[in-house]
Amino acid sequence: MRRPRAASNDGLNRTGTLLLSLATSQVGLDGVQADRKEAARAGLVRIARDTDFGDTQLWTRVNSLDSPWVLDDLITLAASLCPLPTEQGRPTDRALVTALRETA
Repeated sequence: MRRPRAASNDGLNRTGTLLLSLATSQVGLDGVQADRKEAARAGLVRIARDTDFGDTQLWTRVNSLDSPWVLDDLITLAASLCPLPTEQGRPTDRALVTALRETA
């Protein structure tokens, strides 16, 4: 597997925050094209898991809450990178959606 460029960059350890974007561009000029969303989500998760960021914080930009992509973005990120709420001892998408709605 090829390492992401940022993962091999010595300057990364001197960066306070690294921002990766999953936001979708409606015009294709900036952001992730809608037909590439799943690949972008998978790539971001892979980078987050496989890279030692040291003291650098990894932030992710997602679409606005009224977009058709935001819930899938948040579920993918949370399910892959964060502890999930549980129901009967198992993490569930439903528990995550409920938790997200309660905090919105």
